[in-house]
Amino acid sequence: VDWCFVNHPQLGKLYGFIFILSYSRYLFAHLFPRSSFEFFIEGHLMAFSALGGIPYGIRYDNLATVVLKRRPEIQHNPRFLEFSRHYNLEIRLCNPGAGNEKGRVERAIRSLRETFFNTMEKYSSLKALNHAIHEWVDHKNHITHRATEKRPADMLQDEKLRALPERPWKNVLIHPPVKTTKTAMMIFDTNTYSVPEYLVGKSLSIHSTPDTIMIYDGAKQVASHPRSFDRRTQFINP
Repeated sequence: VDWCFVNHPQLGKLYGFIFILSYSRYLFAHLFPRSSFEFFIEGHLMAFSALGGIPYGIRYDNLATVVLKRRPEIQHNPRFLEFSRHYNLEIRLCNPGAGNEKGRVERAIRSLRETFFNTMEKYSSLKALNHAIHEWVDHKNHITHRATEKRPADMLQDEKLRALPERPWKNVLIHPPVKTTKTAMMIFDTNTYSVPEYLVGKSLSIHSTPDTIMIYDGAKQVASHPRSFDRRTQFINP
């Protein structure tokens, strides 16, 4: 698994989550507006769903979402460690500076840059762009791979994947409580989201998903908004 970063002429900087199975070379890719923790997790969940199963282990570069430090001993990101335990995933880290250890995902990213990202200006929305990248990936999975001389979609049947658990991971990131503004707004990612006026000055916590902002007063949800990736925009729910 790895990220790649692209600049779209209309949409700005986008973050590509790239997932490839080492044996079959079966590929999954999706573009997100952010690369923060909940989007990293969402990429995994989407990939597991597309594969119809879970691998035993995944190799990562030294991403802060996975590992906080390596010396004197490895310290994993505790939130990602909790996620990996839920799915019983072995976290396999590349050695520092050893990019060759994730050469297969690097080659997939290079292929995307050379044959897809150089035409992405044709798509004016993130939804249309992801629809196109999924079509590109599906085509890639159904043509003969130069190394295996087989189609990844055919070899996927031989992958030793485990079944998806009955209880999927709940992809919600809980942020520490902060006080509302004097105008009953909560600030998140430079945007402001409204809460009921009686909560002015109270400390509330934001629970974020890739597409929703939920605001809680303790255990009680007091507001919910579609998540925006604009900047410095105000959202008021009457």
